[in-house]
Amino acid sequence: MPDGFGILSEGSVASEADWISNFDGDRSVFSSLLSDGILRNTGTVRGKRQFSLNFVGVLAAGRSVWFSFPKASRAHRMEDADLILQTIIDYRHRTDRTRSSADFSQDADRMKIGTIVDTFKALTTWTLDRGFHHEAVVQNRMVLEAIDWDRTISSTPAMHSNGSVVYPAPVTRINSSAISSLAEIQAIALLDLQKRLGPFADLLAPSSTDLWHECHKILDQGDAIAIPDLIESSIDDYAATTNRDEDIELIALLRDWTTETWSAGSSVMAYGISSFHTVWEDICVRTMANLGSPISHAEVASQPAYLINGHEFSLTPQRPDILLDRSGRIILADAKWYLLDANSLPQTPDAIKQFAYELSIREDLHVETNMLMLPTEDHDTWVLAGMLHMAQSGSHDHRFRTVSVIALNWKHLSRLYVRREGLGNDFIAQLTALVASNQQIPVLKA
Repeated sequence: MPDGFGILSEGSVASEADWISNFDGDRSVFSSLLSDGILRNTGTVRGKRQFSLNFVGVLAAGRSVWFSFPKASRAHRMEDADLILQTIIDYRHRTDRTRSSADFSQDADRMKIGTIVDTFKALTTWTLDRGFHHEAVVQNRMVLEAIDWDRTISSTPAMHSNGSVVYPAPVTRINSSAISSLAEIQAIALLDLQKRLGPFADLLAPSSTDLWHECHKILDQGDAIAIPDLIESSIDDYAATTNRDEDIELIALLRDWTTETWSAGSSVMAYGISSFHTVWEDICVRTMANLGSPISHAEVASQPAYLINGHEFSLTPQRPDILLDRSGRIILADAKWYLLDANSLPQTPDAIKQFAYELSIREDLHVETNMLMLPTEDHDTWVLAGMLHMAQSGSHDHRFRTVSVIALNWKHLSRLYVRREGLGNDFIAQLTALVASNQQIPVLKA
């Protein structure tokens, strides 16, 4: 484990002095995180400015490393760290919204830290799975088996006897393999990435001591020179001659390593994501996708528009996170990064919006389920935590159907997300049956 390892939590609020204390007394770390928007000013309490941590992932400075857990994680188990990072990586690969709405720190963007970590993880995984690159070696042996006639005729003297041609020293092709010069580049790349990532490498590739020893061993025995032009030329030579899928994959990884500019922009390195709620939204969207056909709200519902002086001005259509069509039965859902466990709930604008989604659906369609999806750590999969309804003077306004409030285990959904799996097909049936049973379910008022 790196020196100075610490645990942080998304959403934590503290004064400037307390944050500097958390960062081993290093004011430059605080200043860097503040300038990058990872720490945000939330106001003043008793004359002291307060700052909240808006980040999930790994932070590193010098030999100190901090892991910031999602605010839905109460246990802060380090075995969950890899799942969290893999979820963030998958999110970046699976959605076009990453750079615009999943605001990586500016420092991370300057240093291409996401690309470095992705390349590091991919290259270490490739090497641990397949080893270092080998190439076939042809050895010429003078043996009387498996004669290579083309090379024998072209490269050895013939003797003529009694009208026949005799080759007294036939050449045999014996194939073997040896560490290639590409393997040396592979070792250079791995060690370079390890050095650049510093304490990150220990967290992202634990138990890799043998791998680093093997890298040094290969370089000690080889003759590769770490000159960019020579390395790129060698990679190009291999790319021009190979047609093996795994070699092509390795070459692509090595090119990623050589073509990125990884100039340090700050003493702090950050790999993770701010606004983790966008990741939660994508997790919910994709784990629900198998339950129906995704459609836009504008296809099945009326949308707001102004009529001014005889001219209609349409507004941006409503956009629930999840809208699925199940043969005329509609599923509506919004994913909200609020902690039901801490009595934190979506407020009036989000609540009213959820009712509007349903009220504007065409009358010929049936809304089977309308729900809010919140994270929890208390249940194995999910639980119907309560209902949202419109009320006046304590009485339910029956003009509005209730909205189900579902608490879902965020780690379970993250695992499904990483494995490209969805919630079970019986999820909606179980939910509607539970709501219809009219059990004693807490009601949340808008």
